[in-house]
Amino acid sequence: MKFNSKDQERSHEKAMKRNYKAVAFDVDGTITEFAKFTVPDYLLETMEKIPLDIPLVLCTGRPLDFIKNKMDKICNATQNPEEQRRRWWIISENGGAGYYYEPQTEGYVQFFNVDWPEEVDIPTLSAHLKDKLGRRVQIFERNKTLIVIYRKWMYLFPRLVKLESARVTKMISTIIKRRNWDEYLSAQNTGLGTVILSKKSGKGKAIKKLARKLNIPMKQILCVGDNPQPGGNDEDFLSGQYGTPFSVGKIIKKNFPLPVLDDDSIHLSGPRGTERLLKDVFGL
Repeated sequence: MKFNSKDQERSHEKAMKRNYKAVAFDVDGTITEFAKFTVPDYLLETMEKIPLDIPLVLCTGRPLDFIKNKMDKICNATQNPEEQRRRWWIISENGGAGYYYEPQTEGYVQFFNVDWPEEVDIPTLSAHLKDKLGRRVQIFERNKTLIVIYRKWMYLFPRLVKLESARVTKMISTIIKRRNWDEYLSAQNTGLGTVILSKKSGKGKAIKKLARKLNIPMKQILCVGDNPQPGGNDEDFLSGQYGTPFSVGKIIKKNFPLPVLDDDSIHLSGPRGTERLLKDVFGL
């Protein structure tokens, strides 16, 4: 694979030598395969080898209650679950809130929160989308986001879902604009559906808050995702404004995100790409 430019090649060289103080992961397509929430054993083993003083961060569109159970499965698959649990942080609802684990209470403590904009009522927006999009979608209301997904059978056909996700996200963006809500909301394509969130939210903005909380430079947070394209749910996360970003999915014609390459300079994607990146930057 050729780099987009000499600047990207130089950025890649610097990034591979950087001393990272934290690692933030997108979930679907980054540490799990398409439409799954099971981290492969080989990637769990690699994560476990990263020094314990380096926080690992799960960045997801899912709410905390859902993530806690999944986080238990991730930690319980390691040799020392409690030790691993202490090092994991959670950014939920696509940057709507952030949490860290507190051993004393065996629970999660919130360190930032972004409210849903008062100007837009979630049930009203949900009802409007149901009317416009019909039965082909399912809509779930959460505290800080609205999630639009498809019928279960569609997820048997990944290419179909990805095409439909891009098309429906564009439709939702148009609906939001026509209702004059685009000042407050954005619609992001997850590759599995659409997440609608406050414009004050976002995984990238959450990384800025995390850096402040950890008291480390943003550039020393390694960010790994797969949807950096315009309208993608990793667009700001992998833009280069927040952390040092790598894509294990789409590659766009910009300096950032950086590609993950094997020994033959072939771009790697998915959990295998994430595994390779971690091994290379941490010398595992």
